[in-house]
Amino acid sequence: MIAVYAAYGAFLTRTDLQERRLPDTLTLTLAAILTGAVLALALTAGAGTEAIAAISGAIGLAILLAPGAIGLAILLAAIGLAGQVGFGDVKLALSVGLLTGWHTWYLPFVAIALAYVLAFPHAITAAILKSRGRDTHDLPFGPYLLAAGAVVAIAAIVPS
Repeated sequence: MIAVYAAYGAFLTRTDLQERRLPDTLTLTLAAILTGAVLALALTAGAGTEAIAAISGAIGLAILLAPGAIGLAILLAAIGLAGQVGFGDVKLALSVGLLTGWHTWYLPFVAIALAYVLAFPHAITAAILKSRGRDTHDLPFGPYLLAAGAVVAIAAIVPS
């Protein structure tokens, strides 16, 4: 699952950086592929508990991120940094939740927290440049979300 996520994630990252959006056809396709992989693993490996954790993690992460995206969009529009988290990121959270939720229920939430930590320096730099009158570009959140999902999933499978 990580290999599919990484390959498709590279394509999503390029799209988000170039177009500043994550189209439904890309984000929902990745979610469908990962859902199929989760269900196939559950059926063939007898991993029903892991499948339930992955699917509930995906849904929980999307539910958590959707209101946050609305609130953050309103806040960022108010301070002049609109366009940071969009609903493409919310749909991408389904895939992050499926990938990380396979291991345990709380890892999707670790992944979203890590994504914000990874994006924080970029956001602060953009805010400082904006306050000094320089033109800044929107912060694409998708690459940070994809990276955080990959880091958390890999960390979950590395023996401790």
